[in-house]
Amino acid sequence: PQSRADSEDLWHKRSGHLGPRALQALAQAAQNVQIKGTKRIECPDCSTAHASQVISRRPRERSPKPFYQISWDLFDMPSGRLHEEWALIIKEEYSGKLFNHNLYTKSLDEIMRVIEGFEARVWRKYQLHIVEIQQDNDTATRPWRGRSRYEEWAEEKGITILTPPPYTHEPNGSAERAGQELITKSIKIRSSANLPAKL
Repeated sequence: PQSRADSEDLWHKRSGHLGPRALQALAQAAQNVQIKGTKRIECPDCSTAHASQVISRRPRERSPKPFYQISWDLFDMPSGRLHEEWALIIKEEYSGKLFNHNLYTKSLDEIMRVIEGFEARVWRKYQLHIVEIQQDNDTATRPWRGRSRYEEWAEEKGITILTPPPYTHEPNGSAERAGQELITKSIKIRSSANLPAKL
């Protein structure tokens, strides 16, 4: 029989998006098939599925005024004195000020209670509107299918939710970095004061 020499891209797709070594092994095991392995980065579907972070991104514009843009992220923590398990850190992007809220669960109700309360306090105290909320793709607030109460609330308030592209783990910018910095500082302070971990 005549040898088949289809393109590497075609064989890559036919074989269920195999990696280069597996594709070469398949070519060696098959009779009368000549293919060259394809690199994962050359296949857009494989690149998206295996992306761990966004490599190229525009620099973030500075928030034009206080509370115009906030970002938030959740961090698990050792059980607190009142049995809280999560810390929700909100960062006000204009000043860099951080606001910590301890939560019992990572549920939509708990997250909404904090974010709605924060938005109401900002309006009542400063008469300022939050316009943008930067966050990660947390499934509690942004489900894979449909819309959450959180998204409906944001739309009703005229707030834009900014998230990284799906299927990637782009860190939630400054809120995630700030949260990690807070955790590191708290460990240093606790350690230098010889305080117990469960304090």
